[in-house]
Amino acid sequence: MQKTVDFYFNIFKKKGLFKLFTGLEKDLSSQYNKLINNKLSSNINLIEEFYLNVFTGINNESYDISWSIPKAEKLIKDNKISSVDINISHLYSDVNNLEQQKLQHYQNIDVDLFEPIIVSYYEPIKKLIVIDGNHRVYWSNVKGKKNIKAFILSPFSNPEIMNEKNFQLYVFHHNLVNLINLCCNPLDWKFEANKSLNWNTYYGDVKFKNLFFNKLKMIIKKPYLPKAK
Repeated sequence: MQKTVDFYFNIFKKKGLFKLFTGLEKDLSSQYNKLINNKLSSNINLIEEFYLNVFTGINNESYDISWSIPKAEKLIKDNKISSVDINISHLYSDVNNLEQQKLQHYQNIDVDLFEPIIVSYYEPIKKLIVIDGNHRVYWSNVKGKKNIKAFILSPFSNPEIMNEKNFQLYVFHHNLVNLINLCCNPLDWKFEANKSLNWNTYYGDVKFKNLFFNKLKMIIKKPYLPKAK
């Protein structure tokens, strides 16, 4: 992700973000250094994890992220989360890596009898990602169904269903995307530092003091948005 980091940091510097908010550059650099120095736990179970390759949109760079299905199922059970009907067209489903055996298993099952799928909202790319049930989504779509039952997990669920490294990757990308929106729309962009992982927030140790006045300083500078190569 080095080119992605360079791209974002260059914009932040041009917009004076690091000068306006004390400790921001140090905090972001610390987050990234932990990722590249392999100081975070990344224990995984290849059978029980759902993997996705997430593109950053910069120089064709991407990173692998994964969710633990058993942990997601436990979270749903413990919190008594109810399934809802969701439009299939709103989902990001990985249909390029389906297993033939699972496809055959679901082929002859009535789609109305499918168990609810599990969906996680991935803030950095603003997509509802199917982390369990891609084969069910495939057959529901093939058989003309517009909706499917799903358990929808909020971004705040990710610490519980990701390993430490995956979660920090998520947080870091989340921070980069939200800071770029702050740079592009300083006054219109509602922004705060907290650990909700909601859109328009920063997850870290920076306090963002005098935010309103610093936003005013930012709009004085013309937007600087270099094109990704």
